[in-house]
Amino acid sequence: PAPIRMAAPAPAVDRLAEITGFITGWIAQRCRIPREAAGLDTEFAMLGLGSIDSSELAEGLSDRFAADLDPTVLWNYPNTRELAAFIHRKFPERPKGAALAETSSWNALNTSAGASLC
Repeated sequence: PAPIRMAAPAPAVDRLAEITGFITGWIAQRCRIPREAAGLDTEFAMLGLGSIDSSELAEGLSDRFAADLDPTVLWNYPNTRELAAFIHRKFPERPKGAALAETSSWNALNTSAGASLC
């Protein structure tokens, strides 16, 4: 039989794209806008995201990428491009065993009764 080959780890660029995609998808769902409208360089405040949204997005990012993020990070990195780059630098690899699938918190965050519509 042929030897079993393990897939190579995903390149760092793919992880950055995954983080960026998660953020834009989260914003699009929360604000009920097309992903393209979220814009990589559009400031979160300009999209109408407030402190509750920043807390919930930080929680979703923390769950998805095994990254301990404080909600104020969204104000220090005020758009998708800057926030994704920060997370990618600070947490370059997913810990072993971390799920790739979207977490249940993703669904809870985006269906909560108090969610803003931006």
